[in-house]
Amino acid sequence: MPEDFEDIFYSYQDLVWSIINSRHISSADADDVFMESWYSIRKSLRNYRGEARLQSWIGTIVYRRCADYWTSRPDRGTFIPLDDDEYPDPPLFIEPVTPRDILISEEVKSLVHEVLEDLDEDHRFVIEKRLEGFLYREIAEMMNNDGTNPPDANWVGKRIYEAKIQIIDILKSRNIFGPENILE
Repeated sequence: MPEDFEDIFYSYQDLVWSIINSRHISSADADDVFMESWYSIRKSLRNYRGEARLQSWIGTIVYRRCADYWTSRPDRGTFIPLDDDEYPDPPLFIEPVTPRDILISEEVKSLVHEVLEDLDEDHRFVIEKRLEGFLYREIAEMMNNDGTNPPDANWVGKRIYEAKIQIIDILKSRNIFGPENILE
């Protein structure tokens, strides 16, 4: 384990940026999340007991700061219908810089709409709500329309897992195995 905080910072700063970038945080907010992550890491370092690898421990803290970012946003949970052209869709590229980027963004957006339409109603609902930023518990509360036998967060998590499996199957049936294939 590195001896001091500065060594830890220089050893793991790329990991922290990688996690933040993978969570689709806007470039305007990424620096703040980066700094908040390192503040939390430094503050918690005295509690690190070495039970987990330092890399895993740091990654967990950064994922939590990213989750805090998404749950604290004022627009979290704003419903934007997928089929209503009146509302702008969030860009899949932060800053499309070339016509190719714009074209790929449109193709990916179209593919996401198609795949979601192929899911059954329950699975589509939980995936859409999760993409809108709702917590499992909140989704479960939304699904309890009649007040009897309400689904719980575990039920929602299971439906999300099943939906991911369905999405993978749909993509495989279309010969699209991952994001790298979309760009070819």
